[in-house]
Amino acid sequence: TRSAIEQAEAALRASEFDRDTVAHTLTAGVATALFQVVARAERVETAKRNLEIARQTLDYAEKQETFGKTSALEAAQQRSNVALIEAQVPALELQRRQALDGLAILAALAPSALAPPRTTLADIPIPFVVPGLPSSLLLRRPDIRKAEASLQAANANIGVARAQIFPAVTLTAERGYSSARLAQLLEPASLFWTLGAGIAVTLFDHDKTMGNVRLSEAKKLELAEAYRGAILAALRDVEDGLAAVRLLAEQESAQAIAVLAAREAQRFAAVRYKEGAVDYLAVLEAQRTLLQAEDGSIQTRLARLNAVVGLFKALGGGIEP
Repeated sequence: TRSAIEQAEAALRASEFDRDTVAHTLTAGVATALFQVVARAERVETAKRNLEIARQTLDYAEKQETFGKTSALEAAQQRSNVALIEAQVPALELQRRQALDGLAILAALAPSALAPPRTTLADIPIPFVVPGLPSSLLLRRPDIRKAEASLQAANANIGVARAQIFPAVTLTAERGYSSARLAQLLEPASLFWTLGAGIAVTLFDHDKTMGNVRLSEAKKLELAEAYRGAILAALRDVEDGLAAVRLLAEQESAQAIAVLAAREAQRFAAVRYKEGAVDYLAVLEAQRTLLQAEDGSIQTRLARLNAVVGLFKALGGGIEP
């Protein structure tokens, strides 16, 4: 009975850790959804800024075409470029709306009840990962704690199976037997024969009971390997998370330099085109490069924030002890 109680208590703890896993997953899901909403709103604004640049260039190209200083081909190319960017804006708006609706559902709200967040990805701070994080942080992970509780439950279950080998009998009634009723023990319906049959069943069923013991011991070995596997998976998650946070920070720095260079290139291309120093293909290429660089910068920042969320989950709830 004591082993059964220990098994039940360990199973209860395992269920509680399942609940904690759901809570961690929900927390990470809300953060990721929020970042997605902000990122898609920024992508919409980026596309609109590039659309404004493209329209200004188109206006200039059409004036040049009117005065005969440029060809109809260059004006048509720019009209095509403007139309392509215009087609991107509603598609990005749809993605932003869908992301916002998804965030509302995670917050248990109706889709129309959640206002868009007034922030940018740059406004969201990224915590600094200090060196020397202790491995004991992994012990907070619900999956590891569940695997440990399941292993404890299996160990207690072995005690339950072993206890079944020994017959559990009550040698006396609540108040014992009196000498006046001693003769009744020899009757077939007496308690003696009932107990004897129970003992016989237990003894003759010994192989089955021993099989239950071996099964419980094998289950314990299986759960021990599962516990070891959970620890290895946790170490891999942490290593992947740390690598992603570090490498994406480097990528974001390089992407920021690329955006600055693309803006300068676009400005110089527009000026030199007006001066007649370059053809219109240089302007189109500069605009396309700028759009890709700015959009790529947003997505890199988003990936970096998501990597921090992944590290939060890997460490069982954050980098603080």
